[in-house]
Amino acid sequence: MGIILDCIAFARADRAERKSLFAEYWRDRFPIVKWLPKYSGKKLVSDIIAGLTVGLMVVPQSLAYAKIAGFEDLKYGLYASFMGCFVYSVFGTSKDISLGPTAIMSQIVVEARRKHPISYVFVMTLTCGIIQFLLGILKLGMFVNLISLPVVSGFTSAAAITIATGQIKHLLGIQPPGGKSIPRNFLPCIEDSFKYIKYSHVWDIVMGFSCVLLVLGLKFLKSHTQKWDDPDSPPNKKQLVARKFLWALSTGRNAVVVLVAGLIAYALCCATPNCWSQLKLVENIDGGLPTAIVPNITLTTLQDLDASLFVIPMMGFLEAISIAQAFARENGYRVDASQELIAIGASNIIASFIQSYPVTGSFSRQVLPTKRA
Repeated sequence: MGIILDCIAFARADRAERKSLFAEYWRDRFPIVKWLPKYSGKKLVSDIIAGLTVGLMVVPQSLAYAKIAGFEDLKYGLYASFMGCFVYSVFGTSKDISLGPTAIMSQIVVEARRKHPISYVFVMTLTCGIIQFLLGILKLGMFVNLISLPVVSGFTSAAAITIATGQIKHLLGIQPPGGKSIPRNFLPCIEDSFKYIKYSHVWDIVMGFSCVLLVLGLKFLKSHTQKWDDPDSPPNKKQLVARKFLWALSTGRNAVVVLVAGLIAYALCCATPNCWSQLKLVENIDGGLPTAIVPNITLTTLQDLDASLFVIPMMGFLEAISIAQAFARENGYRVDASQELIAIGASNIIASFIQSYPVTGSFSRQVLPTKRA
């Protein structure tokens, strides 16, 4: 509908107006040309701080999401975490959004990962990006308002519950005997987790719950740092530095917890040769940048992926646009839903060539730079 109206307006305009409309169209397609000339050194410093904060958080997050998505090699989570931000900075209209792997997308991808070879995931990423990009070009982003909120809410809530129950076995370090594994499906996962709970590892339990308590404690600290400001008695320099330190510590709590836990595990392995038997650790991850590939799209591949080809693009867009619009309202600017489709679609298209699975906007990563700004 939107593109039809644009074509009608372009056809009715005279030569000068057509030239102006053509230039405006391309400026809208590449929002970077609008905000880059106004970019300042102060914003650069703020963005560097926000980028470091998000970067410290995205590494452990990406590994965890790759685990949820069913990848045995967790490097694919890292591959999915970095390309989106470069592409989105050129095409996106939200100043707050952070593209990368998310829990919901990982939960959808795991179904395809179970049934098909890993090459199918890259085809899924490419087709997802193409569909999103074409929908954006056709200016169909407006139709997001027609999707029922209870449907989206029900899906995200179910995904959150499924993901949480799937992490019980890792939190408790459950290792069933005889080389058995706990299934991923919701009810069998709960049943087997309690069935084999006696095979939990003490050090995994201690480490897991200590990290949970530390995250909750830092979150509690973050909520109370905002109550320390008293206009009647401004803080001195020492108090100001202490408050800034505690604020930074609590804001980057996920990265802090991962760093502390990693140092403890490293010290344990240095002191104990058989630390792998006491504490379940992430296996070695290949270093270096991903090798460029060309996803092998065939008719058979598309038929095998069936409904995933349509579910993933829509859920990815819904997740991103709902977050972007929420922060846009909070910070006083507007986002273009159709342009967001183009931005996310372009990100997925390019990411598919570096062995990434589908990416979208993340709330947990997005809130960090927003609060810092």
